[in-house]
Amino acid sequence: MSLKNIIAHYLLSKKESAVIKKQFISWDQISTISIVMSDNQIRDILEFVEACKKNFILIHAAIIYDGPIEKVPKPNFDYTIYTKKQFSLFQIPNEKTINEVSTSSVDVLINLCEPSQMKALALSKLTGAKCKISYFENPIFDISIKMDKANDFSGFLKQVILYLNMIKTNK
Repeated sequence: MSLKNIIAHYLLSKKESAVIKKQFISWDQISTISIVMSDNQIRDILEFVEACKKNFILIHAAIIYDGPIEKVPKPNFDYTIYTKKQFSLFQIPNEKTINEVSTSSVDVLINLCEPSQMKALALSKLTGAKCKISYFENPIFDISIKMDKANDFSGFLKQVILYLNMIKTNK
């Protein structure tokens, strides 16, 4: 791990997460989902977006984009583009971005980015969600679903739906 990443992890550890009661939540109880992802993963979530729409679940994508501003992707679902302007040198969101993400509250947050992607980890930590899911283990996340190397993120999202359907809660 580079010195920059060590400093970034330290700075992120000092940031307060959004205060929300953590809980496991079943698929039929979800009303809002936020997905933290890179711009090259838009195609991978289209099927998941449709599944959410069929179940009347509002979905929002937080898309981390590092390319030229004139080529910003424009998917056909609710999204926010996060560029390098919204992050510090250490890939921690600036105060304006922190205020935006910390005031939003969702039922489920899903992180599709690589474990080393500090911007995604920061957004995941600072967004208020009852349940946070990723495909890698990190204390930020409540559920980690291992992703088979043969699977793509579309397959991982099918697994997320399967697992959330298996959760039984007292309503």
